[in-house]
Amino acid sequence: VYLSEGYGFSGLYRDQYEGSTRHLTPQYARKESGWARIADMRAATFTNFKLDAVKDYIYPSAAPSKSDAPSTMNNIPSEDIGNVDPRYPGTVSFSENADRYVMRASGADIWGNSDGFHFLHFEANGDFTVTAFVEELVNPHPWTKAGVMVRDSTNADSKNIFVLLSRMDGIMAQYRDTDGGQTRDTGDQNIERDDGWVRIERTGQSFVCLRSNDGVHWTSFFTRQMQMTDPVMVGLALTSHDKEKYATATFRNFELK
Repeated sequence: VYLSEGYGFSGLYRDQYEGSTRHLTPQYARKESGWARIADMRAATFTNFKLDAVKDYIYPSAAPSKSDAPSTMNNIPSEDIGNVDPRYPGTVSFSENADRYVMRASGADIWGNSDGFHFLHFEANGDFTVTAFVEELVNPHPWTKAGVMVRDSTNADSKNIFVLLSRMDGIMAQYRDTDGGQTRDTGDQNIERDDGWVRIERTGQSFVCLRSNDGVHWTSFFTRQMQMTDPVMVGLALTSHDKEKYATATFRNFELK
């Protein structure tokens, strides 16, 4: 539905895939204003634009609380890290009503001496807990990984700890405790699953990895002492394990406190 100087309010529709586009009956009345204003045919000024029903914000950044989005979105970055094909950049969307983050990413992997993934991150100092429910993982590879991460920096070879969900092995943890060092994991869980709760608790330089089936009762399954310098980067991470294919992860109940 659009406003034009020639037709006033009118509309277009296409009701078949690759079908012809057709006009709705125009008013044939010159209109200067409405919910939209067209000053001339080269520029349009929109006022009073609102989207109350859904409140989906799509941008390369997001915020950990409803009240922060979208006012602080320019100050809280999400970005591709390391070995990511620029033809397949990552994105993040935030639905306030559903308290849901949807991340779409490619990336070689989070493994080895250097990583390739998309990272929605926030700075944190001192002790904290970061939690998320990985509600859905649409993956091109059995080793597509999604979860919560604490990272010393946004360098591709940075030390980090990652509690993740993969279709191959369910919930597990992996870590790199020196910059450029080898990534290690906590051992395969060998439990195929489509969703799960993941958490990292930091106290001093101790990082505790936890998982849950309901978000209420938590199981601690790995602890690692790692030297990281404040502020650290904390947030949601996704790698498709394929630089030329996208994976999509849906996160709910993301909390950093």
